[in-house]
Amino acid sequence: MAGLGGRGGGRPGRRLHVPQPIARRPGRLEVQPDRVEAVFVHEELAPIRGGEVEIAGNESSQFASALLLVAPGVDGGLKVRIAGALVSAPFVDLTIASLRQRGVKVEREGNVITVDQRKVRARDLRIPGDVTAATYPAAAAAVLGGSLTIEGVDGRVREGGQGDARFFELLQEMGCGVSHRGGAVAVRRIGELHGIRANVRDCSDVFPTLAVVATQASEATELTGIGHTRKQESDRVTVVANGIKALGGRAQAFADAILVEPAPLHDGVVDACGDHRVAMAFSILGLQVPGVAIKGAGSVTKTFPQFYEMLAELSR
Repeated sequence: MAGLGGRGGGRPGRRLHVPQPIARRPGRLEVQPDRVEAVFVHEELAPIRGGEVEIAGNESSQFASALLLVAPGVDGGLKVRIAGALVSAPFVDLTIASLRQRGVKVEREGNVITVDQRKVRARDLRIPGDVTAATYPAAAAAVLGGSLTIEGVDGRVREGGQGDARFFELLQEMGCGVSHRGGAVAVRRIGELHGIRANVRDCSDVFPTLAVVATQASEATELTGIGHTRKQESDRVTVVANGIKALGGRAQAFADAILVEPAPLHDGVVDACGDHRVAMAFSILGLQVPGVAIKGAGSVTKTFPQFYEMLAELSR
């Protein structure tokens, strides 16, 4: 299976918060809702001065990555200071690695990243497969048993790589066999699944999928470091816990964690609350549990428009 969906899209029903370090820069930002499901930001052209900015790291790594990407083009370069713990940190590492590959000088000391003003070199690239999208068919192998090979994806954890590759390491901890070869990753369910305790702050996009896999484990699973996901497309911690309970499972939502305990599941309706990650995770569980219906299933088009075609292929 190749060409898995990529990241992108708007966030329906959310306010757009412009971080103060950005808002203080020259130029004017105008937020104009063009339609209900999208928000467009228009920026008037103006000189952008460099210097030092501080941005919180506890909600999303995307703000830091955005600043780093524009930094080579600002007058004098930019020093970005990330305050507090950085969530989804591997994606900032990926941004830094991409800039360096294009001839940009980037220095990092802890949470302080300095980018010199410099022309970004053009180069030819082969865009790698989306590891986050690959976690869904991989989860199907874990839930259903059997084996599955996903082509066109590097599922290994590596510096400057896609952070959600850690999902495959966590599947191994739960009892699955995982192998990497020839630009593909293979997942095989070996016996029963085991519960784990893991901090997934660095790969929080995959926590809903890990949680549904955990419903099939023989022991409890606790996933921590996910408090920031309460401010994403939905309050993911609560929505995932409610989804598991709607199917008869046992799950507890905490401020920064979720606890999933073994329990028989039955049919039911899961409200994804417009969250693509939740809809996809529980759809995978529906391959194993008959009668699972997803309210808000259309949200998957945000990042994986062909998701249900892929699911139909898996269910043959």
